[in-house]
Amino acid sequence: MDSIASPESGIAIVGSGRMARRHVEAYRALAHPPRVAYIVSPLHAADLAAWSGAIALSELGQALNDAAVSMVDICTPPATHRELVVTALEAGLHVMVEKPIALDLADAAAIAEAERGSVNFVMVAHVVRFIPAYRAVEASVEQGDVGRVHTVRARRVSAHPRDAVWIDDDDASGGPIVDLMVHDFDQANRYLGRARTAFARRSSTKSPTEVIVDYDGGGVAVIEGSWWMPDSHPFSSSIEVHGDLGVVTATVGPDVGAVLYPAVGEPRSLILSGLEGYEAQAAYVLDCVSSKVTPQIGTTLQSFDALAVALAARLSLATGRVEEIGAFAH
Repeated sequence: MDSIASPESGIAIVGSGRMARRHVEAYRALAHPPRVAYIVSPLHAADLAAWSGAIALSELGQALNDAAVSMVDICTPPATHRELVVTALEAGLHVMVEKPIALDLADAAAIAEAERGSVNFVMVAHVVRFIPAYRAVEASVEQGDVGRVHTVRARRVSAHPRDAVWIDDDDASGGPIVDLMVHDFDQANRYLGRARTAFARRSSTKSPTEVIVDYDGGGVAVIEGSWWMPDSHPFSSSIEVHGDLGVVTATVGPDVGAVLYPAVGEPRSLILSGLEGYEAQAAYVLDCVSSKVTPQIGTTLQSFDALAVALAARLSLATGRVEEIGAFAH
């Protein structure tokens, strides 16, 4: 996961906002950075292109027709993902696309179907899977430190992302449950398996949302999220994975770390290693391109499942009822 291999050919980044810049930064930080060939956006492409040494385009066509481009990195609002991903696959290119994979399950399924019909891959940028503290938790669980997992608790809060003008339009972003908390639904699915129901509640429009997800086999996830924290509040996230032999936790924000709390014995801080999350994600997808290997992290099916939970939670918030998660890929 920490390899620094890069594709021999270039990348076309679609989008010119905060996330597109963050992806460019991650590529540039690698020991052997790839060539960012194009920045594609009808808005402000020139500024990011000049900073990254790329060519600015208002439309994707020229980049798709350039034989020197091997991957399209899509950093646009999720309502646009289906068309862009399918177009890139049909042009014979690999794709990395920001989370969430889409805003509805029909579009997510169409992306997965297009990938199945292509020799190229789609990787969804669930960057939390690459953050060192979360990776330390995953490794601890995989080696059996906490035994059988039965509960996941997660929290993700930030001030409002005002630099994205589309973020408050639920038709464009899905709101905080879909855009922000989808990371934690993906984490919970990773440890608990198939989600059955979701129930969401909050005390006011701008208060944190709490979602309770029940899983096959009796597992439960309790996930809290908000992007309405005061501007003075730093971004922070955390996860606790509870098992019958102990608990392992991770925190990211002002404090960063991962700790194992065994049922018997003293707490133990876990070693955090490897690249920072966005850099590790960039290195991983580039390795998949150059090695001609389909990614096993951020797959379309994993991303479909995370979206399924998010959409059920969003519906529950509207109805006030527990909602079934009928469509689930795994």
